[in-house]
Amino acid sequence: MGFIEGRIHFEGDRRPKQGFSIHVGPRAADLLDGDLFAQRDDRTFKIGPLPAGKYTLTVDSAEIESKSVGPLEVGTKNVELDLTVRGPMALKGLITGDDGQPLTNLKFRLLKTRHLSGRNYEPNQEWQPVADSKGAFTAEFPGPGVYVVEASADGYAITKSQRASSETDLNKELRIKLSRGLSLAGRVVDEAGRPINGATVVAQSQLKWLPVSVTKLPSRAGVATAEGRFQFDHLNPGKETIRVLHPDYVFAEVG
Repeated sequence: MGFIEGRIHFEGDRRPKQGFSIHVGPRAADLLDGDLFAQRDDRTFKIGPLPAGKYTLTVDSAEIESKSVGPLEVGTKNVELDLTVRGPMALKGLITGDDGQPLTNLKFRLLKTRHLSGRNYEPNQEWQPVADSKGAFTAEFPGPGVYVVEASADGYAITKSQRASSETDLNKELRIKLSRGLSLAGRVVDEAGRPINGATVVAQSQLKWLPVSVTKLPSRAGVATAEGRFQFDHLNPGKETIRVLHPDYVFAEVG
C-alpha cells in the first residue's frame, strides 16, 4: 500500500469557487479511500493508501476543465496537477409578452437537453424569479451542454426558448416571447357518470413528468375538481395530455 502525492496549480488568476474531486482509476475492489476531495485553496494533495499498481488521476468539477494525469505508480510524490478554471458559462436573455403588457411573477428555469463533454452536471431546475422589470435574466450553465429556458408569468402560457449550446451561444441574447395561451375545460366522472370531487388534474406541458398518484404530485401542481369540473388557463397551443389523480381511484389519462 502507498500514496500518490503532488502539487496543484491553477493557470492564470482564476480560482474555483468550490472544492473539487480527484478520482483514481481504474477502481479496485479493495480501494476504499482512493478518491480525494480537494478544497478550493488546497495547493497539495495526497491520495491513498492505494494497492501497488498504476493509476490515473482525473479531476471532476463543473468549474474546472477536464484533466487526467497518468498512469502513475503508487509512491509517486512529484505529480504536477495543472488545472484551468473555466470562465463563467452564462446565457443572457430577455422575456417579454406578445401583447406588450408588464409581466408579473415572471420566472424562469434552466433545463438540460443534451450532454456535450466532461461529467454530466444537471442544472438547478427550480423556478428562479426575474428581478429585472424589463425581463432581462442570466442563466448559468453548470457544465458543457445544450439547454433550454422555460419562462412563466401570471396570465401567460409557459414557454420554452430555442435550444442554446454552451459551445456556440454564450455570447448571444436569448429572446422568449410569452403569449396568453388557451383554456382547456372538462369534467371528471365515475363509471356511473357521477361527478368526482377531490380529484387533481395535471397537464403534461406544465410538468417534467406525469405522476401516477397524488402522493407523487409536486406541490401546487394541477387543478382541483369542483362538482367534477376543472379548467386550465394559459396553455400553449397544440396537443395536450392530461392525467386525473384521486386517492380512491386508479389514475386516468386523456390525450
